[in-house]
Amino acid sequence: MRRMMVVVALVAGFFAVEIQMNAQAQRIAPYRVRQDHRMRVADLSRELVEQAEYLSESSYDYFMGWNGVISNSEQAVLFKSEEFTAACRLFYKLLQDQGGYYRDEHLRTNLYNAFLYLRAEFRQLEDRMRKGGFRDDFNRVRRDGRTYEQMRRRNVPRRMGLAECRRLLDRIQAAFTGWRR
Repeated sequence: MRRMMVVVALVAGFFAVEIQMNAQAQRIAPYRVRQDHRMRVADLSRELVEQAEYLSESSYDYFMGWNGVISNSEQAVLFKSEEFTAACRLFYKLLQDQGGYYRDEHLRTNLYNAFLYLRAEFRQLEDRMRKGGFRDDFNRVRRDGRTYEQMRRRNVPRRMGLAECRRLLDRIQAAFTGWRR
């Protein structure tokens, strides 16, 4: 009888521990989901930073050694590409922050609002490039007649430029859509 009571107590204790672990796992599960989405957005944002850096470097290289006056609209492209790159870096930094810049209960909302600002910066860059006479990327022939070859990055098999930034921003938007509060 005593053995049976010990066995019953052990079984009851086992189930109590299992129930407690399941309850704890259910509390942790939303955190893991948030982390997964956050990491997905962070991975895409890292790629976006690389693209933005490429654009700003291309913009700078395009005007390097310019033989003539750079128009205000062309100058705006140079500065706006640097602003977009800085915004991308800050957004990525906010995603990486583990020190509590954003509280967990407001993390998605605050990061999404920062993303909306980033997207607005990109639209301004697109607008400046269009007004500056640039199509999707920098033209092959400069206004001063010299040819322009975009820089090639070593060991980068993918496409680089404005269209790729647009695609990455769309993918980040989709990642936020899947990331429920």
